[in-house]
Amino acid sequence: GVVPLFIGAALVLHALLLFRRNKTTAEPFGESLALVTSGPFRVTRNPMYIGVFLMLSGISCLFGTLAPWLVVLSLGVVFDVVFVRQEEKRLEMMFGDDYRRYKVQVRRWI
Repeated sequence: GVVPLFIGAALVLHALLLFRRNKTTAEPFGESLALVTSGPFRVTRNPMYIGVFLMLSGISCLFGTLAPWLVVLSLGVVFDVVFVRQEEKRLEMMFGDDYRRYKVQVRRWI
């Protein structure tokens, strides 16, 4: 469980640094000032969510029981349905064709 926990944390931190470097927000419903497409964003449009999912998966492994996995799976659905799909609509409105091209080139997840 330690490996996915640390990989997830590294992924989240890397994405946060890229947001900061590009002077834009990492808040899910915040106003994005720049479209970040470098680093892990070249592989997935949602590295922060994947990182959190990996961290929670690592923690679930460390608990060694089945119950935490229900939280992980539920949160994965919430990430996709509540956050990611709404963010994508908003980013498409804000960045237009640039975001549409990015969506074609980079997968939502992995």
